[in-house]
Amino acid sequence: MAGLFRQKLNEMFGVHWIGRGGPQSWPPRSPDLTSLDSFLWEFVKQHVSQIEPTSIDDLKQRITHIIQHIPHATL
Repeated sequence: MAGLFRQKLNEMFGVHWIGRGGPQSWPPRSPDLTSLDSFLWEFVKQHVSQIEPTSIDDLKQRITHIIQHIPHATL
């Protein structure tokens, strides 16, 4: 399955996609994934998943609400 996925990425993006086993390695300590990102998404996930979302729109609304209402002390 992974081979088919990589083949499709190669067809669509050539050597311009980044990933494990791809033509471009994911850079270590990438600024795209920092410990602050990990903290933010864990914080959001913790609050959003207290009650299971009923739909994708419900999930999007919850994520937006949580991010807009992060306490200043947390920031």
